[in-house]
Amino acid sequence: MPPILPAGVPVSQGLSSTTFTPPPLDGSSTPAEIYDWVFQHNKTHPVFVTPTDNGRTKTLLWGEVLGAMYRGAKLLRETIGTKPGTPASPIVGILSTTDIITYFTVYISLVRLGYVPFLISPRNSPTAVAHLLKKAGVHCLLVGREPPMQALSRASLSALEAPTSGSQPFATPTTSFMPVFQELFEGDEVSPSEIPLPKQQWSDPFGLLHSSGSTSFPNVVTLTLSRWLEIAWGPWFGAQDLADKVLCLAGIPMYHGMGVMQTVWTPTSGLVISCPDPSSPPQIPTPDSVMACARATNSDLVLCPPVFVEHWAKNPDHVHWLATRTGILYGGGSLSKATGDYLASQSVDVYSTYGTTEAATLSAILPDPVTNDWEYLEFSKHAQRVMQPQGDGTYELVLLASKFDNPSVMNTKVDGIDAYATSDLFVPHPTKVDRWKLYGRMDDQIMHSTGEKTNPGPLESILNRHPKIQTSIMFGRGQFQAGILIEPIPGARFGDGNADARVAFLNEIWPTVEKTNELAPQHSRLFKEMIIFTSSAKPFQYTVKMTPRRQAILLDYTTEIESLYALVAQSTQSDIPAATTWDSSSTTNFVRAVVRQVVKLNADLKDTDDIFAVGCDSLQATWIRNTLLRALRETKGAPNVVAHNDFVYTHTSVQALSAFMMRLAVSDGSEDGTKSSTVQSRIREMEATLKRASADLVRVSSRSSSRTNKAETTMDVVLVTGTTGQLGCSLLDQLIGDARVGKIYALNRPAVGSELTLLERHKKAFVKYGLDPAGLESTKLCLAQGALDATHFGLQQETYQELLKTTTCIIHNAWPVNFNLSLSSFDGSIRGLRCLIDFATSSSLQHPPRFAFVSTLGLFQNVQGLSPPLSESHIPATVAVGSGYTESKWVSEQLLRAAQNATGLSSTIFRIGQLCGTANGSWKESEWMPSIVLSSKAMGCLPDDPRRVSWIPVDIVARAIIDRSQQRSRQTSQIVHVLHPHPTPWPTLAKHLGNTLNLPLIPFPQWVQKLEAYASDDDALHLSAPSIKLLPMLRAISSRNEDDGGFEAFGFLVAKVTNGIFDSIPVPPLSLELASLWLKQWKLV
Repeated sequence: MPPILPAGVPVSQGLSSTTFTPPPLDGSSTPAEIYDWVFQHNKTHPVFVTPTDNGRTKTLLWGEVLGAMYRGAKLLRETIGTKPGTPASPIVGILSTTDIITYFTVYISLVRLGYVPFLISPRNSPTAVAHLLKKAGVHCLLVGREPPMQALSRASLSALEAPTSGSQPFATPTTSFMPVFQELFEGDEVSPSEIPLPKQQWSDPFGLLHSSGSTSFPNVVTLTLSRWLEIAWGPWFGAQDLADKVLCLAGIPMYHGMGVMQTVWTPTSGLVISCPDPSSPPQIPTPDSVMACARATNSDLVLCPPVFVEHWAKNPDHVHWLATRTGILYGGGSLSKATGDYLASQSVDVYSTYGTTEAATLSAILPDPVTNDWEYLEFSKHAQRVMQPQGDGTYELVLLASKFDNPSVMNTKVDGIDAYATSDLFVPHPTKVDRWKLYGRMDDQIMHSTGEKTNPGPLESILNRHPKIQTSIMFGRGQFQAGILIEPIPGARFGDGNADARVAFLNEIWPTVEKTNELAPQHSRLFKEMIIFTSSAKPFQYTVKMTPRRQAILLDYTTEIESLYALVAQSTQSDIPAATTWDSSSTTNFVRAVVRQVVKLNADLKDTDDIFAVGCDSLQATWIRNTLLRALRETKGAPNVVAHNDFVYTHTSVQALSAFMMRLAVSDGSEDGTKSSTVQSRIREMEATLKRASADLVRVSSRSSSRTNKAETTMDVVLVTGTTGQLGCSLLDQLIGDARVGKIYALNRPAVGSELTLLERHKKAFVKYGLDPAGLESTKLCLAQGALDATHFGLQQETYQELLKTTTCIIHNAWPVNFNLSLSSFDGSIRGLRCLIDFATSSSLQHPPRFAFVSTLGLFQNVQGLSPPLSESHIPATVAVGSGYTESKWVSEQLLRAAQNATGLSSTIFRIGQLCGTANGSWKESEWMPSIVLSSKAMGCLPDDPRRVSWIPVDIVARAIIDRSQQRSRQTSQIVHVLHPHPTPWPTLAKHLGNTLNLPLIPFPQWVQKLEAYASDDDALHLSAPSIKLLPMLRAISSRNEDDGGFEAFGFLVAKVTNGIFDSIPVPPLSLELASLWLKQWKLV
């Protein structure tokens, strides 16, 4: 059936797709009717493709998505439409950062109801959001469940309710939670007939957007139903068929205008969207995460801001992959010419896209490839335009009302025809007709390297109201943050070298700057460090109308502006007293003070909060980094302390930054005195923690009144903790299949932010690690959600009492694995262990449960003076000092030792060596060895070491723990080292990995030196070499070159294995097949 289109629209979409038929686009069907038509005719056509944890992809078809739309429509009608006073087509604001699929589905659900969705950027200030709510007449506000969104909503509604002079009365919108994915895609089916079609005219609105948040008050832009149809026609005027093409949208927020475009293009052209799998909180887009999504979903096209493209261009592997794609589409900012030219030279098709909130997408939607002319775009033929010359070689784009395109805003006339003057300036291609390059804004909107924009006019206007400021000019094009040039009035000017006068003037105008910042979006806010005052040698230039000549002024101050951005990269907050000692308390207090001052938050910022989630930006991250390093260098007298550039981004809370700084403080061997002092303070903290945890331990015999003479049954009842991680899943899987086990209680903490049930979490984890989730339906398994340090473990009292009466074996595996946390962050876990000890000694059985605790060989942090092999015995605290994680494990081992002495409770401590993944090759990329291989791929070489490795697969470790835990005759405590009984020479594995990845092998110390050079290269994309984060550890172990049998490969001490843990378990050597599976899981092959 030929597409139903108006005359003049080219037939270009859905020509060869077997699953997509274009809906009628001739104006005979409204958007709501088109969604129903697609549900009837295109149910099997894909809409979304997402990567999954097991390395595969998941596809959502139109039948599923529109089924969710009907559920969403019913839910939203019940939430909004049934309330008294609700209009037939209420305007519903959306203030959320939820995942793309959920946002998309909620949006089309509102459109299907005939409600009017209003997408509000969460980057607006509360004052701006309040203005938008009132200006648009929002009836109900859907607010994301994320804490920052809840806080922004409350602040915005408070601002809305605050009385202002001359304001008109306005009913405060009601608020509701933004629906979550499960509410939309799960539950009873809703028939289209249950959602009556709205009665609409083509002039009715289908949605609202708002203009750039860089203005003091953004403008509301109305999209009518006729605009929906015109947007749908856009791809039909392009050169390529979008049906079945996969567009990666992972780097674009849905509240962006381009997000709205996808709700129109997907049902009308057959385009498919790839994005991250829905999660709560949603995945924050980074260059690496977007690239990973694009590659995992085999996307044809990638749409992203230019800053992402800049990163990818530094990775040859990414560039090679992009050359096999249809192309990259960038917009919203400037892409450096060097990057674009390089990509074009590598056969990557780069498309410059252009559009506005008022006029939607105006560049041709996938024209023919442009190769070396990537900077110049072709305008879509569906829009009529004129290019108005400005007399300086630039032209303003003016759009005319026409048959196929009528911008939502008309602000001028051209030859009597309604038109929209965009204020965007273009320059023509020197030789090719009708090819244009975006130059800038007539109103001088500043495009930052992040893709965000600052409209300086309104912000400068506020500053210029200060009686001592004559003129201000904002700058920052192509930079990550805005700055400003200020010319004081003649009577307030001061000499270039008068620092005191500068400070005094800055303090005097600062309240006005703060008032400006209240109305500015985050990226447009001004900091003291980003202000330049005019030089007497270079006064501002003005036109005859006494308006500043902006471009001439910025040209005059080019040197000062460039120097300022270079200085910012080295700047610090020097007015905060540095920590005098780098112990836990002093370090945390100092880091907290730095972060709170820089981010402008005090009591509202908790030590565990993600600083980027509460508003920290790239400039503030730079200040935090430099201030912390400056303090460490000054207090320790060590000017050469080095840390990787992105450590604030990888340690995103006060707590994590504090732990990092403490580790950094002891990592430099030349600072023995400071290191010794810090180590001793941490040892004291470990011992104090142990003393608190072991207080009032009660002997088993003293609790005999609560015991029965009931003997243990022949079948074990096992309480196992922490069963959603890799080792925990393997333990649970094998316990389910073990005929010696009659009942399993698997206790896990609730997952923060997850909407999944505990069973769903386990099923997802089992699939990820290559285990059969069918076993989770076993009748002998009881999944329990609680917390060990809560009363009765957070369980019902009856369940807890049943555990006391029946548990014969405890396997305690749950423990946070986070090397960035300090010891104090593990207090809850240590309390939980103590509660388990008390539980075991309170057992109603004749003998208390056998107790297994999962520890780590990583406990051996400081091995100087120790003679290999490392013995299966308790160690002094000095050996375990290194990270809060290893320190907490030492406290736990000593707590079990104290329990043995005080109560008679015996336990087995399993010190686990290096796990090397599951049978399907799943080995976390964040661990040290996977990160070395990933870094090797980026660096072009792999480390070699003639010694052996004793890595061991997870399933074998799980089997060993279970078998040893079921030895009922043992009554004494043991420490057992768990590592491979038959180590494999590293060269055997390294040669296979190197041959597969086409990487040469170089000695490990030389490899570490190369990594250090890579880390110091500002042009290197550090995210592609994750081992940079591990440089302190790698430096230390690379110096252990002895080949006397005392060290394994990569400088790890050989550990003693004397307790025969694998006597009855066959342990095959590590195979090349397993190594190949690692590479596959890491997406390197």
